[in-house]
Amino acid sequence: MPLLRSALLALTLIPGTALANWSCQSGESQAALVELYTSQGCSSCPPADRWLTSLKQRNDLWTDVVPVAWHVTYWDYLGWRDPFGHRGNDQRQRGMAAAAGAQVYTPGMFMNRGEFRSWRRLAPGEITSPAIDVGRLSATAQGNDVNVRFHPVDGLALTAPRAELVYLRSDRRTDVKRGENRGRELQHDFVAGTPTVVKLRRDGDDWVGAINKAPHPDAVAVALWVTDRQGNYLQATGSWL
Repeated sequence: MPLLRSALLALTLIPGTALANWSCQSGESQAALVELYTSQGCSSCPPADRWLTSLKQRNDLWTDVVPVAWHVTYWDYLGWRDPFGHRGNDQRQRGMAAAAGAQVYTPGMFMNRGEFRSWRRLAPGEITSPAIDVGRLSATAQGNDVNVRFHPVDGLALTAPRAELVYLRSDRRTDVKRGENRGRELQHDFVAGTPTVVKLRRDGDDWVGAINKAPHPDAVAVALWVTDRQGNYLQATGSWL
């Protein structure tokens, strides 16, 4: 009995340990990668946050639609520091907006790396990606070691594709004390941590890579996508942990 109590205590003290082994796989048709740039300091963001949360209702979550929320910091000066914000996300949004010919603002929604303004008019079940067959993206994790494999469809020419992995937190609630959302309790889902990018190498007809990355202690999901050398989006997948 003492040994059992010690083992249970160890699991309690190391959150996420039992969640470290996971796998995910896409279909051949391109999934919709939906990325939201948001901030707790922005009064216009809660509707977009709720909309992203509603994607949890979809039965094809992670296979046909992969949501990610990037919290930015450029509204922190209004008096409330977003606890999920990261300056790297500010830079990421600037780069994505420049590539898409878009402005930098919140809430800023992108789908498959293109600006996605029409999200306001669409219900969660209406989000679809163009029916383009690109190939299957998969990953398996044992502990902190993640093996990534992308099997492109015949005829898809690739040179030095890259895979990007990020662990996600969900059902996070914050009582906002200051700023534009003062007095509101906000819920956030699919909150991105720090992403990791790896260049894939050829393995026969496939492209493979390895990532060593420990999940955030509060992570409950993972998202993974692959782009070509120029940064054009190809495929995404993910999973609850």
